[in-house]
Amino acid sequence: MSNGSVWCWGTDVDGRSGRAAGTLADGVAHQVRAANGQAMTGFVEVAAGGSFTCARRHDGTVWCWGANDSGQLGVAGSGTHRPVMVEGIQDATTLVAGGAHACAVLSDDTVVCWGENGSGQLANGGADRPTPVGVDGVTGVVDIVSGDAHTCVVLSGGGVKCWGAADDRLGTPTPSQGTVEDVVGVNNPLAISARGRHTCVIGAGDEVPFCWGHNDSGQLGADVAAASTYSATKVNGVGSTLVLASGGGHNCALIINNTVMCWGLADNGELGEGHSGVQATPRLVSGVTAPSALAAGGHHTCALVAGNQVKCWGDDEVGQCGDGAPTSGADGQIDTVVWEP
Repeated sequence: MSNGSVWCWGTDVDGRSGRAAGTLADGVAHQVRAANGQAMTGFVEVAAGGSFTCARRHDGTVWCWGANDSGQLGVAGSGTHRPVMVEGIQDATTLVAGGAHACAVLSDDTVVCWGENGSGQLANGGADRPTPVGVDGVTGVVDIVSGDAHTCVVLSGGGVKCWGAADDRLGTPTPSQGTVEDVVGVNNPLAISARGRHTCVIGAGDEVPFCWGHNDSGQLGADVAAASTYSATKVNGVGSTLVLASGGGHNCALIINNTVMCWGLADNGELGEGHSGVQATPRLVSGVTAPSALAAGGHHTCALVAGNQVKCWGDDEVGQCGDGAPTSGADGQIDTVVWEP
């Protein structure tokens, strides 16, 4: 929003949408408010995690709300639907949230992370941490993304590094849990995205997606037959890509002709109307015109379109599509987000 306010919609379990836990999910966008009930402004970035949400303010501070069972709010204590300031961060420039951990890039281009560490999400060994801890050996960061239990960064020299759960999502044939790994065969990507157990980049040469990690839903594209791969593989059937958004088992790309194509799991309408099952070949999403930004959740995707409207499609059982009428089923209908008065 132009005034830096934050609005959320979908489930209110654990207070992750900024309303008291257990509040009826009405599928309407509601403004996130401070402990005194006043609207909060001045935010410039939002990152939605598995059961919590964080946002970065213009002054470099980070605020989080929702569940806090692993310290993902950046403070000790129980969860809350009111934003709390993450301890020890005053100069964040970028923010990401994973399943139950979060990371921020600081003004010196280093990274700190907090929250769950059961799969090495914090890259430092040990238990979960409710306060940020630095990721050793990672400097010169220009971009960052997180999946459920891993994080990847693009460095100023063009390389990509990942850490977290020790499997193919780290992009190396011999991953080690919690160790910062160099991704094999990826250099100078134009953009990077991650969610679930996979990661994708926009290649520097032909500007099309390359993906690696788990492939149980075809999210790596039609040219990957294996259930997973550490090798970044080109996703054929997508044109020159401007923006990538990764969901739990699907990906969407905003391509240069101002259309959106998606591939992967389609059981919840993730790929739009007329698609179901697993679709490893990218499909055009009908009904999304002049998009300028994309964001994906576990089983849904949203786009910012002309007129500053937000359009969403996919799973809407708890109001993820924001149209004011949560529905079960997987019709892939393109919904327009409704804002509270």
